[in-house]
Amino acid sequence: MTRVLINSLDKIFFLNPIEIIYCKSDNNYTQIYLVNGDHFIQCTSLKRFYEELNSNDFVRISQSYLININFIKLIDKKKRFIMMSNTELLPFTVQVKELLTLIIARNDGRKLLSENGADSIILDKSL
Repeated sequence: MTRVLINSLDKIFFLNPIEIIYCKSDNNYTQIYLVNGDHFIQCTSLKRFYEELNSNDFVRISQSYLININFIKLIDKKKRFIMMSNTELLPFTVQVKELLTLIIARNDGRKLLSENGADSIILDKSL
């Protein structure tokens, strides 16, 4: 997997995509949130950043958010948000079925747990 270059005023950062929890669109800028709590602002649209990222670990959940599926903690189907491992709650606008299809397709064969009729879905990669 290639690393992502983040260009700031006086430094160029090289990030491994596995460090990225999620990205948020801010017009023509993308805010990138990392596992260690840091975040960067990249002067590129979320769509372009997603294309450059070129990783199966990321899913576009709305016009404003791109998430790393490895950091999903919970999906609340009723309230339509995803809780990430850093406890951030991110709204999703895609249909639940489409969201799960995207996640399962990129989940590399790891099992997906869901209680029948539950309003929340939990991903468990330890199985």
